[in-house]
Amino acid sequence: YETGDPKIRCGLFSKYNISYMTVEDVKDNPDLPTIDLTKFLKTYTPVFLSTDKHYTIFTTSEICPAK
Repeated sequence: YETGDPKIRCGLFSKYNISYMTVEDVKDNPDLPTIDLTKFLKTYTPVFLSTDKHYTIFTTSEICPAK
């Protein structure tokens, strides 16, 4: 999540055979990485979005389209 480099992120998804990823709007939690959910929602289409719009699921194929 924390890397800004899609090659690293997508490489890890591929290496570990990850098909889905969650992105959650968690603020002020020192145990979790800070992730800009708004950026993900503007850039990608989730397969699930909670009614309160704080929890999403994306396919990794959406995040890392095939070349």
